[in-house]
Amino acid sequence: FDETLIGLREGKLRKLIGTPQFAYCTYGNGLLNNGIHVIDLVHMLIGETKSVQAMNQGSHKRDYSNLHFIINTKNDIPVFSSPVSFDHYREIGIDIWGTRGRYQILNQGFTHVFTKTGPHRTMENETELVQDASLYQTSKLGRSVYNNYENLKDCILKEEELLCDLSTALKAESVAYNVITVSYTHLTLPTKA
Repeated sequence: FDETLIGLREGKLRKLIGTPQFAYCTYGNGLLNNGIHVIDLVHMLIGETKSVQAMNQGSHKRDYSNLHFIINTKNDIPVFSSPVSFDHYREIGIDIWGTRGRYQILNQGFTHVFTKTGPHRTMENETELVQDASLYQTSKLGRSVYNNYENLKDCILKEEELLCDLSTALKAESVAYNVITVSYTHLTLPTKA
């Protein structure tokens, strides 16, 4: 994992933006490929999945690469997800709107943008997101795979906690398959995670 994401998971996100109100995710190149990564980000940063809704229907069993869907988290925060075509550009990201600010993870995780609230420029006693003062940070995502192997080694040799275990990956995969299932039924399906 990237150290920035770990810090966000361990409380920095809520210190920056307050309570998440909703989020919007983008992914491409397949729900079972990169879509699982955004589901994992949702679990890590916002909360576990309570149910999923598909917003479009696959035409046959293998047509699930471009599904628009909503994750309803156990803490009642909706997360809207849509695919983008990698034929035009690559993007995997999450945009979280909180009660005190907004946090975006863009460019497949390499760029993080924090936008805080401030006094509204035209209305008294109101606030707005101060877009022209957004803080940009480049993550150390390029070291993620190395960090995962280092963590695995430390878990085996030093009995340290594993930061990402198989159950985490399986949980995200289960949610993705639930999205595929509901894309054929147009139902909201509770998850068993």
